[in-house]
Amino acid sequence: MSDRPEGIDVYNGDGVIDWKAVAASGRTFAFAKSSEGMTIVDARFADNWKAMRAAGIYRGAYHFGRPNFGDDGTIERSAVAQAELFFALVGPLSCGDLPPVLDLEAKPDRISVAQAIDWTRIFLIRAAELFGRTLVMYVGSFWRDVLGDPLLAEAGKCPLWTPRYSATEPNLPKQWTRWTIWQYTDGKAGPRAGTVPGVSSDCDQNVFNGTLVELAALAAIPPFPGRSLRYPHTPTYTGDDVKQWQARMAELGYSITVDGIYGSASSDVCRRFQTARSLSVDGVVGPKTWAATFKPV
Repeated sequence: MSDRPEGIDVYNGDGVIDWKAVAASGRTFAFAKSSEGMTIVDARFADNWKAMRAAGIYRGAYHFGRPNFGDDGTIERSAVAQAELFFALVGPLSCGDLPPVLDLEAKPDRISVAQAIDWTRIFLIRAAELFGRTLVMYVGSFWRDVLGDPLLAEAGKCPLWTPRYSATEPNLPKQWTRWTIWQYTDGKAGPRAGTVPGVSSDCDQNVFNGTLVELAALAAIPPFPGRSLRYPHTPTYTGDDVKQWQARMAELGYSITVDGIYGSASSDVCRRFQTARSLSVDGVVGPKTWAATFKPV
């Protein structure tokens, strides 16, 4: 596991976390609980969400799903309401934000297994609409043993996050052919159990099944397009990479037209951005400026 990016996941029971210390320990990503069902908002989520970003960690949020009936007596109302609560707490995602997570491990409340599976489908669809991202699903023995290891097309689109507190890689539900995130210890059982710098409790610890570049891609950080954007240039640089850079500048508060054309106005914005970030000021969107553009802030 040592050559793969590592991270943690936390909830309010883990207390106040020193996220800079977590980052300094080599952890590159983290998930924080935002909510549970329709009645619980994690008391530490808002602070964790801001502090993870400030520490430069790829951050994610998870909702602990409670499949049940809504106030109108339907599972659809419950699934939609929980997805909307989740989005209301987290808000729109940006560069450096991992996909939102549906944590599904609670026994269905007064509903059948078939209804719980349908609840999951509705939640995934609504949450994806709101966030504009395919969700990650956290499932394990509950999915296999309680829900019967179902095949659900909407779930199959989701990267899998799964627990196994062992040095042996996790078992896969039938719906998935690979795991993306492996929760290998809860801090008490499993390999390398114990505390993480910056966290006083024995928190959950995870490993990502890929490279740091692939983790960055999952966190919506686009790779350098392979060409430096400059003005003047013949022909003028145009294309999706230009538009992507311009859109990010607009998101960061710069006044810029997102038209996919790297002209004099874009070059001027680039110079202002380079000055603000203490970069070499040349108006060229090269690898360093591109990386700074999409660095979480």
